[in-house]
Amino acid sequence: MGVSVDVLGTDGQILGGDSLLTDGEWVWRKDLHFYVETYHLELPHEFSDRVRAFEGQPPEVSVERLQELTADISRTFG
Repeated sequence: MGVSVDVLGTDGQILGGDSLLTDGEWVWRKDLHFYVETYHLELPHEFSDRVRAFEGQPPEVSVERLQELTADISRTFG
């Protein structure tokens, strides 16, 4: 777990910020909360509704689904 810096320019540092979280459908960085709180970002309603549905704790995701998501991310950002 490392420290990431605010990519939008403040001196903010976020412990473990570049770690990834998922609910099996959405994938987001652990530091998303920092950007929402600091910059008042509006997230897609579909994402916010899912987060509320599991009360902020992502559900357990199967290894197979994690492998699929990893492959998708690698193709997109690789």
